[in-house]
Amino acid sequence: MLLQYTISYHPLAEQEYYDSILWYEKNHTGLGERFISEIEKAVLLIERNPFMFPIKKFRMRETVVKYFLI
Repeated sequence: MLLQYTISYHPLAEQEYYDSILWYEKNHTGLGERFISEIEKAVLLIERNPFMFPIKKFRMRETVVKYFLI
């Protein structure tokens, strides 16, 4: 049987995400969209392969988002 996992976001992390999108877009048109794309890729990877990422604080897994340039 295939286990299903749920991605959840702490409210402060979610707010920081939206603030970051606005900041990137304000500083360079299109960069906010690129940021969204990189976050979505990382979240999808965690969702599909959760055990490839280390457990950090509070039994949560995390990854580093790919660095991107203007």
